[in-house]
Amino acid sequence: MSMNQLPRILLLPASPPQEQKWRDSLGVGCCEIVNRLDAAGCNSFDIVLADHRRVSDLDSLKAGFAEPYGLIAVGEETAADVVFPYDPSSSELRLACDLLYKIVRLRRESISNQQAQRRLMELAEQDALTGLANRRAWDEELMRRMSRDFDEDENLCLAILDLDRFKEINTQHGYATADKVLRQVAESLKSNVRDHDYVARIGGDEFGVLLSNLAPEFGHTVVDRLRLEISAAGQRIGNFSVTATAGLAMRKPGDSCETLFELADANLRRGKIAGRDQTFASE
Repeated sequence: MSMNQLPRILLLPASPPQEQKWRDSLGVGCCEIVNRLDAAGCNSFDIVLADHRRVSDLDSLKAGFAEPYGLIAVGEETAADVVFPYDPSSSELRLACDLLYKIVRLRRESISNQQAQRRLMELAEQDALTGLANRRAWDEELMRRMSRDFDEDENLCLAILDLDRFKEINTQHGYATADKVLRQVAESLKSNVRDHDYVARIGGDEFGVLLSNLAPEFGHTVVDRLRLEISAAGQRIGNFSVTATAGLAMRKPGDSCETLFELADANLRRGKIAGRDQTFASE
């Protein structure tokens, strides 16, 4: 084997003599060989070398495998990466293991890169403090929902909730406590909406909520309940009051992302001017 790290090979022979022959062919020091009895303590194999009559044994083992592996089958034609319809020579077996090990490493590297790319994309659209979607993700989700025909999602409610006098919490209780409040508010919003609704942190102390399939007559009630849950979340952090003002808008024919958001934002400002700690909706 030419890789610096020794491959771990699981042997699934049909008989003890076959296992011994494979061990002799692979040699000492070129790989780590594991047999069926030792497999229970391992969660990762690079290569499985199996007699075609033992390939089915993998079904009871691979649930514990942590990573992709390569399969070499000896005997009759079967589903495997490499199939030897005859008893391979030592050089053939070592070459097959060597090449397949390189392929397995490439597969794992590709999967790792894909996972890292997905994670980077998630981080790019996730608020680091609260774990909610950030403003970028919010804009994309709003655009996606608004791109549907009005008849498909006519009862879409957009709400903006802004924490009242949040700067005072920073000043009086410190940034660490303020961060706890934001995280608690985020958790409260997530746990009080439906699976198909959407919550994001769209500003420092401002949260956006998209409520789908919500009858207009219930919009104010639902958003007001979310706002009151925020107050309860503040009480769980410390002995001080946290209130929120909310503005909401229901989608109408011809609305764009900008007009719907601006209407909800205007209602939010109305609530702030009227004294805060309340929910405002368009008449």
